Amino acid sequence: MALYEDNPETQSQLIASVPRLNAFRRIQLALGVWGVILIGGGWLHNNYSAPKAWGLPILLVIWLGLTLVGTVALYWLQPTVLRSGLLFVWAGLALLGLFLTWLIVYPFNNVGREFVSALWHALFALGYIISAYYMDRRLWWLAGWEVLVGLFMLVGVGFGVLSDDSQIYKNLGLTFGLSSGLPLLIAALPVWKRH
Repeated sequence: MALYEDNPETQSQLIASVPRLNAFRRIQLALGVWGVILIGGGWLHNNYSAPKAWGLPILLVIWLGLTLVGTVALYWLQPTVLRSGLLFVWAGLALLGLFLTWLIVYPFNNVGREFVSALWHALFALGYIISAYYMDRRLWWLAGWEVLVGLFMLVGVGFGVLSDDSQIYKNLGLTFGLSSGLPLLIAALPVWKRH
């Protein structure tokens, strides 16, 4: 029985028969990967945050690690994102968010920690606005969603709805992961076609 690698002609036929993903579908898959990462990160944050098991420094390292995994997955699925500069935009936004989160936690001694979620929603919205301008206009919907959720968080904190005793605030990591990850999973569904 002959193996496929013995016959170059059969190899090329086999490779040609594999369906190729277009750039739009690759971006959709990358959005889905980010959705899973955000939901997983939110779950980890919610279940293992201080004082339950890990401390806050470990959680920041976990979020940084998940960001790196997502960035590698994005580059692997859509290498042109590096040439377009969007990878650097998102990396800059992630580093800015991690830095501001670190500032709130350490030098400011958790003063303003209730605004961290709104900060990240604002950074995501900015990233989607920039990505929508250069890639696909349908990302405006994701930007709008992030602005809406970020405003909800700000209004909730301002009116005292999101106090330390509220369920949303107690489950803030999971709330953030779900509110940002589920729309990405919906955007990754194959029902969305390129126009």
